[in-house]
Amino acid sequence: SEPCVLFIDGEFWGFYMLRERVDADYLEAHFGLDPDEVAVIKNGSLDDGTEEDLADFKEFCIWAVSANMANQMNYEKFCDTVDIDSFMDYMAVETYINNSDWASTGMNNWQVWKSKNVMPEIPEANGKWRFVFYDTDICAGLYGNEKNLANYDSLENNGPPSAYYNLPAILRSLIRNTEFREKFHENY
Repeated sequence: SEPCVLFIDGEFWGFYMLRERVDADYLEAHFGLDPDEVAVIKNGSLDDGTEEDLADFKEFCIWAVSANMANQMNYEKFCDTVDIDSFMDYMAVETYINNSDWASTGMNNWQVWKSKNVMPEIPEANGKWRFVFYDTDICAGLYGNEKNLANYDSLENNGPPSAYYNLPAILRSLIRNTEFREKFHENY
């Protein structure tokens, strides 16, 4: 984000933080992706793409929670669908900062995107879902929430069992896989 001071017709309107919205236009500007060939899901709703993209991602998440990730074929299916490094980065930061607004309240403030076309010349256009990190103000202790204290176990307590997009439950499922667990431990 970029801090700014806003004046309208010479009148001071306040201090603001400008942020780019991660959508199809952002993906076009930053990666050269065709806006008609990307899918963006934000908080479980379609931002860009088709209803089929949304349904496929929801179905995939439901599968990922219950799949036996100790089975290497299941883990490979996950890695073929999701950019595993993006997932690890995202989960490591969200849990480390105890962003309780993110998972314990029903999966809020999360976003994923993917290019529907694989384009070898653009590494990000590999057809895999990638995670967008945003809106973490609650973890700064601004709202007096006990879930943001350093001793709160954000891995165990996040993610309501009924949420379709239960990313902490997917992480707990993936930790059963030796390859994932070792890579996650080594990098984070």
